[in-house]
Amino acid sequence: MYRIGIVFILLCLPFFSPAQKEGDIWFFAKGIFFDFAGGSPVVGSNAQAVTNQGSSSISDKNGNLLFYSNGYDLLNRAHLPPQGWNPPLSYAGAGISLQGVLFLPINDSIVFHFTLHPAVANPGYGSSVRYDILSSRANNGLGAVISTYHLLGDSLAQELAAVRHADGESWWVLTHYTRSDVFVKYHIATDGTITRSDQQIGAVYPPLWDYYTSPLTFNEQGDRFSIAVSQGRF
Repeated sequence: MYRIGIVFILLCLPFFSPAQKEGDIWFFAKGIFFDFAGGSPVVGSNAQAVTNQGSSSISDKNGNLLFYSNGYDLLNRAHLPPQGWNPPLSYAGAGISLQGVLFLPINDSIVFHFTLHPAVANPGYGSSVRYDILSSRANNGLGAVISTYHLLGDSLAQELAAVRHADGESWWVLTHYTRSDVFVKYHIATDGTITRSDQQIGAVYPPLWDYYTSPLTFNEQGDRFSIAVSQGRF
């Protein structure tokens, strides 16, 4: 068994502070979701985004649902597509990636929706990451799409993780190149500006598909993370 410890100097804070409720509602397969707003989970079954694996959701600071997604179907709190949403022609994360979709609140009204898609430069060789810009206040609070399908990176593993910056407002998004030992870090400012930097550290991802679907997770303090892959490694 191999153990690989990796520490990034990201100056990060936790993904969500305990006082915030953006992560109170969790969506799973077969239309099931858990609502933790009251402390103990309440189970619901009327979600419209069905998935085998990866899904994501975001609520406002009071715990009210804003959006949820399986990467292909994007829906609002009324379980309807937000105004202006057209599903992508192809999506690489549905049913095969544990971390194929991610929401981030950029400010009080703007939400970024990150999804995985087939690679652009070398189809079948990893994935591309794209993002949509959503307004949570538009259309009487049911949400609307501002712009969509912005290419962020290519030839990447099927994993996305985010953590708060030390400033408590901006974000880091982390992923990894396929067949490489390079991590890709995106800093996302409160005005939506994205700055990319790469860091070469750890083992090379081999050309095996299960390494492309390995999940990333940060600790509560946001200064360490782990990667779970198969064949006895993490």
